[in-house]
Amino acid sequence: MYDDHKLPLIQNLKAEVKLNDNETYYAFVSLPIIKYLKNPETNEDLISIDKQYYLNEITYNNDGRNPIYNHNKGLKLNLPDNITLVEYSAKGGFDKDIGLNNNITYAEGTPCFSLLANKDSQTKRFTLTKIGLDKELVYVLPNDNYNGSITNNRIEARCYDKNNVLIAIVYAPIHMSLNTFGLASLNA
Repeated sequence: MYDDHKLPLIQNLKAEVKLNDNETYYAFVSLPIIKYLKNPETNEDLISIDKQYYLNEITYNNDGRNPIYNHNKGLKLNLPDNITLVEYSAKGGFDKDIGLNNNITYAEGTPCFSLLANKDSQTKRFTLTKIGLDKELVYVLPNDNYNGSITNNRIEARCYDKNNVLIAIVYAPIHMSLNTFGLASLNA
């Protein structure tokens, strides 16, 4: 079983293909995960992610500036009626550090993006609690600069019922990358 105090579940998968012994291609897939702490009683109690509003990738130009992403996306959850409050958190990746005796340790980094309560908001936050009718949607504002060293960036959404019982945690990864190949169309 997953422990919130340990390394998080793998959410961004990387595939590598080598062609002709000198060309290497990579593909990345973000895998959202919904962890239920209380089993849903019916299908109406299931939580899902609205794919139309899910921001799963952000690309920066080759020197780590000018994030390219869809400003109309973030994370929108389809929530059952029993969920009355959602706590959203922007989570930075994990920096790998080789410590004593070559033990690899991981520490939560500073998030590479902020959360916005609505698309036009000027208030950037790393955590955001939402209740009422608009509790299912948050927007993402990436940092202006990114160096590629932080991985496993994600939005975590903790979903509570009317008795403040934690029902589920949604892990929505955001793959962040640099345009290292210098594609002119991405370097605005």
